[in-house]
Amino acid sequence: QSRYFENTFAAPTQYYVDATTWDDNNNGTSDVTPWASVAKVNAEALSGTILPWDTIYFRCGDSWGWEDLTIITNSITFDGYQAPSWWTCGYGTRPIIRSITANGVSWVNVNGLDVRATNAGSALDFANASNITFYNNAFSNTVWSCLSFITGTGLLLDSNTFSSCTYAFSGANIAWTFSN
Repeated sequence: QSRYFENTFAAPTQYYVDATTWDDNNNGTSDVTPWASVAKVNAEALSGTILPWDTIYFRCGDSWGWEDLTIITNSITFDGYQAPSWWTCGYGTRPIIRSITANGVSWVNVNGLDVRATNAGSALDFANASNITFYNNAFSNTVWSCLSFITGTGLLLDSNTFSSCTYAFSGANIAWTFSN
């Protein structure tokens, strides 16, 4: 007797965040019905709406400079998008977020964001993380470090810029490059 297993893997979902909409009641699944806040992204991740392989797009030129992104989902991508198309952001128009924190995640990609910490924490604070890629981002912190990577492996920094910060790198198997 043969046994067949049905593939229950759902196709990845693309979510959009646009600070000018002011409506977190939208479904977030298109650039016409985007979420408005990073807090909504955090809440949807916590509720299990955001799943591995999903992508979260932040609108180019928008600012969430008062909000902190907390990553709790593995195998996820964060990127900027140019409304109304999916073109990536040009230099100087990256979406602005205050900080990104993650603990115990792996296979995370962060692309095309401008992370501007203005508090005593790090712009990027990752612990127990693995296989994290940062590509074409800008990081700054007027108070503390740009990057804290504690007890993790496989950090890749490629084509990023760092300014106004001290560097706090710790962990193992860290591969990184700077582009100024």
